[in-house]
Amino acid sequence: MQKFRKHIRKAPSGSVPGPSGLSYAMMKEWPESVLVRAHAAVQVIWEEKIIPVCWNKKWLFPKPKIQPD
Repeated sequence: MQKFRKHIRKAPSGSVPGPSGLSYAMMKEWPESVLVRAHAAVQVIWEEKIIPVCWNKKWLFPKPKIQPD
């Protein structure tokens, strides 16, 4: 639980959320009860070795290169 909490705190707050719409900034605002439940869910996923299908999807938005003036 301590590692989970630490990784959330260290994550970049300005990053863009993925398909779920959940951002690190949102996770940093979770109350302790939500943090505990999220950790329990991730722990089950880890122990059962079952990766949710939606975790295999990513959004990619290429950023065009801009020539300096």
